[in-house]
Amino acid sequence: MHVISYRLKRAHLSAVAAGRHILKQVQDMTPARFDILYVIYTIPRELGPFRRCVDQAELWRRLGLSRATVSKMVKRLEELGLVTRERFDSDRRRMLVILTDEGIWRLRQALHVVFNGKSLIRAYQSLLGPRRWSSRTRWHLQHFLARLRDTLYDIAKMFEDSSEPVYRLNYIIDH
Repeated sequence: MHVISYRLKRAHLSAVAAGRHILKQVQDMTPARFDILYVIYTIPRELGPFRRCVDQAELWRRLGLSRATVSKMVKRLEELGLVTRERFDSDRRRMLVILTDEGIWRLRQALHVVFNGKSLIRAYQSLLGPRRWSSRTRWHLQHFLARLRDTLYDIAKMFEDSSEPVYRLNYIIDH
């Protein structure tokens, strides 16, 4: 394996492990489950007041995962009571994935832990070395992470990654 590929793999595995550690505060939450729930929650489609939903095919397109993987993950989320599935009226082959009240509640807990907890921001700040952080120096971190995000995006696209951006960079900086 090429040294860059190996380091990217190790960084990914370390990031997932850090995510697991952070999310263990929220019952039944893993980084993969968080990603799916976050996509459902943030796609601007609602069935009615407070019912967040997404076409299951949209999940695999956005996340760049196989249909089988998404199907298994959604089935597990359904078993945990975090989502429900319904068939589309217009096309019975398609499934609509709907966040339950419990799913919304757990995702909001996880959002608080991930974005308002300071462990991630401190980890990213440490990449720039020891310094005193103030609102005036936050742009250094914002610029550094934007370049890193763009580089990682370019590498993924080079290897024909089909996922779409799910998270906004400023969310991790501002919260």
